[in-house]
Amino acid sequence: MLPDVKAWYHFCLNYLPMKFRILISIFALSSCQNRTTTDSFLNANFITFTKTVPPLKLVPENVTIPVSANYIFSGTGGTPPYTYTITNKVGTIGASTGIFSATVSDTATISIKDSAGASALGFASTYVSGQSPNGMANLVLWLKADSYSMSDGAFSAGTFPWINSANPGVNNLTAGSAQFRNNAYNNQPVVAFNGSSHTLTFGASISVVANTTLFAVSTPSASVNGTIIYGSGTGDTPVLQSNVGGSNRSYEIYWQDGGQTDSHIIRGNASGLNLIVTSRQGLTATGNPILGYYNSFQSVNTGAATSALGSPTWLGLSKNARWFNGDIAEIILFNSVLPDTTRQAIECYLMKKYAITSASLICN
Repeated sequence: MLPDVKAWYHFCLNYLPMKFRILISIFALSSCQNRTTTDSFLNANFITFTKTVPPLKLVPENVTIPVSANYIFSGTGGTPPYTYTITNKVGTIGASTGIFSATVSDTATISIKDSAGASALGFASTYVSGQSPNGMANLVLWLKADSYSMSDGAFSAGTFPWINSANPGVNNLTAGSAQFRNNAYNNQPVVAFNGSSHTLTFGASISVVANTTLFAVSTPSASVNGTIIYGSGTGDTPVLQSNVGGSNRSYEIYWQDGGQTDSHIIRGNASGLNLIVTSRQGLTATGNPILGYYNSFQSVNTGAATSALGSPTWLGLSKNARWFNGDIAEIILFNSVLPDTTRQAIECYLMKKYAITSASLICN
């Protein structure tokens, strides 16, 4: 019988399609009487095929999506079902669905794990689309140099008031003098202060409530400390000043309440125009957080209660004669602590407008 099997097998290997080779060979072998001979024959002539499981992979491995959007990750390979996790606080992800929701701008690390314990990683970069503050609720002050249309040179605010774009009839800068420069940063103009005689005064005090968010696009240009914005009076008054030390810059935010001064320093480099953002929230005397940002880098400190901003309110000068030497391109003040997504949207609007970069904020 065995020679017949060998003949059949030789015939199958050389002349028949694969599916017929397998069927006929099995039929011939089934009639073998010698089990040992048959096993030897099988071992010598048949190939054993094994199933290989593809490696686990997150799909996609890299993606860029806007903040507040949802994105569905999926898996391939490995041994389903899959479990999804996120390793930093950029957003949330459904453990079984893979639905990722971005809440802030950053890079998220997404992990996928299969039922056999294998794992793989992927990344989601989330970005913010810039948004002008125009029309937003609780906007009380918006000074932007590009609201002017004039030639370079000195000007008097009595003749050329700096209009508050948040409410053109309220809180305009109507007294004092400064210098106007076109095409200063990214083809955008600035109002420049000389550190000795330039200052601008608001026509009325600015009402500041318990919760505030302040944006300032500015940079000092000389190695002296100076005040960018200042309010005097008995109420709680925000003061934003620049501190210059060699090639380094820092921005100090004071909140003065009944003689008590709470200061908060945001540190950064000196190169180019800087975006400074600070938020003050709460109305208790036991300590309220001040959230400070330098080009979207956050730090935290505490302070006391807040009330209306005192009068008069100045740009470029404080009551203790700290003159500001440098440029102011834009100032935005809200009577609210903005949600992260709104704050970042305004930051991106300002960063794109003035070509400011940040390692921690991805803008569209």
